[in-house]
Amino acid sequence: MSRLPPEQLQRSQTRLIRFVLSGTANNALVQAIGPLFLLNLGAAPIHLGILATFAQLDKVARLGGVELLGRDVGKTRLMFWGRLLAILATAWEPYWDERVSRVITSCFFT
Repeated sequence: MSRLPPEQLQRSQTRLIRFVLSGTANNALVQAIGPLFLLNLGAAPIHLGILATFAQLDKVARLGGVELLGRDVGKTRLMFWGRLLAILATAWEPYWDERVSRVITSCFFT
């Protein structure tokens, strides 16, 4: 394993910290503004609940990804299947309003 010179290591660490901080700030802004945007579009409380649930499921999915990487699945294969599932979920999204709202409402509010 090659060692980086101290000045390059320091510069890389600083850039990594800035990258992580900017991602964290972006995530906080999206989670704060997203519900307001949905309310402005006339979203029902169930839509806000789905948004909040998916935000938390994202964190749980990261733990699952770490577990899969530990089982020699590989980053490339994990990214491929993750993107494929995201594309399928996005393609199914136009049907969520009617079908998902009806299922969730019947399960939790009857």
